Amino acid sequence: MDIRHLPLARVALEGRPDQVFYAFPAAAGGVEVVELPSRRRVSRIAGIAAAVVAVLAFALLLIR
Repeated sequence: MDIRHLPLARVALEGRPDQVFYAFPAAAGGVEVVELPSRRRVSRIAGIAAAVVAVLAFALLLIR
């Protein structure tokens, strides 16, 4: 397989700020669209997970 040029479009919709869409040519022809979470959404989820871990660690220290 030899890829010399891959057209790719990144689309962010105002109505869906927590998602980003990537569009590129499909192997069978046409356009394939992939939906991924935005950086803001990933950061928010990571922050919430870190806070939960911190609260659980603190609770374990209090129990002992």
